[in-house]
Amino acid sequence: MSSAPLQKISIATVPPLTDPPFRWNIARREQLGELLEGETEATYIGFQDDLIRACAQIVASAGDANLVFLGRSPENLFDLSQGLLQNTSWQERTHLLPFSMHLYQWDCDLPTGTAMAAYRDYLETRALLPEQIAASGRVIAFADIVASGSTFHALIALLKRFSEESGVDWNAVRRKIRIVGVCRKEKTSPKTWRWQQHAPWLGNLMGGSHCVKNVSINGELYHYLADYQPKTTSSYPSKCWGEPVCKEAVYKPRRLAALRFARALYEAGTSKQCRIAFARALSEQCAMREPWLRHLVGELKRSANGYG
Repeated sequence: MSSAPLQKISIATVPPLTDPPFRWNIARREQLGELLEGETEATYIGFQDDLIRACAQIVASAGDANLVFLGRSPENLFDLSQGLLQNTSWQERTHLLPFSMHLYQWDCDLPTGTAMAAYRDYLETRALLPEQIAASGRVIAFADIVASGSTFHALIALLKRFSEESGVDWNAVRRKIRIVGVCRKEKTSPKTWRWQQHAPWLGNLMGGSHCVKNVSINGELYHYLADYQPKTTSSYPSKCWGEPVCKEAVYKPRRLAALRFARALYEAGTSKQCRIAFARALSEQCAMREPWLRHLVGELKRSANGYG
């Protein structure tokens, strides 16, 4: 399996103007106003501590990269990390990329040529086209909650298709891509199921699984993020790419509760207590031997103590 299902689609020559799905800017409290009044989401005891540790593992596994959270499942991770990394050198290096596509279910799930052109246009605004990735001064690390890796497969196949369309050397692109899979923690043994060992597309598209770094989180956090977490944004399947229906705010009670929770996570991330916990969790990672991570930990400690 590779990018074969996308090969038969002719990408539209003139893409429509496109905007991403609507998402509130949780960093700008003044723009949210009365929307923050009301019930918020309830989680399990210890959720925030688990989420901080997961953020630390993901940042360390990404390396000195630009970190892109993929789709809606990592929303809580993104929101907390935005607060944790505020006023550090990583402040502009975490992003949330709306994306949903299936390659091997039904042909109706595949994007049209116009939809592909719209999403290509959107990727350009995020500096994530193949030629932009290849020219980037940093690796691009895509992070997502993973079971089989099908969402990673769909995204990488789409990038490969775009590279072929524009004549960009795919080898130069894939060297700049890292995949951070957030997995449910299992007992370590030779028989443990590892998704990348059952993903032949990694060999076809990425030259092997060397680009994969996995992060293990406890089952309670994994299932909350993957199955139960209320989302602040609408899903963005390929049928919505370039369509205005996906770009309007939704004011349903569950969506507003998710917004309040997202804002609460962001605010928690800016607190002294959470920054100290985050710095401590980062210090426990193997990547702490690398200068970039030691620098980030130092920034977090100084900001927690009120020195910038």
